[in-house]
Amino acid sequence: ITLGTDKVALRSVVAVGAVELKQGARIATAGRAEFDNQAQTVILSQNAVLRDGPNEVSGESIVVDLARERSVVQGGQGRVRAVLF
Repeated sequence: ITLGTDKVALRSVVAVGAVELKQGARIATAGRAEFDNQAQTVILSQNAVLRDGPNEVSGESIVVDLARERSVVQGGQGRVRAVLF
């Protein structure tokens, strides 16, 4: 957080534990989330799962672009898993 005489600007937030992010019908869960206010992104890691209705994707990390309502799932050393209906 940047504090000034006339403004407060949030740069980033890190949440650890049972993190849940909701945007409309989409729900993402993870063990860790890093929000970047300038980029308007959230990087989910540690058992990252993104659900949109009956559809579900999971991977080592998920980058959620809040402005564009897009997500990128990364497998890292594991596989990306997707269940689509």
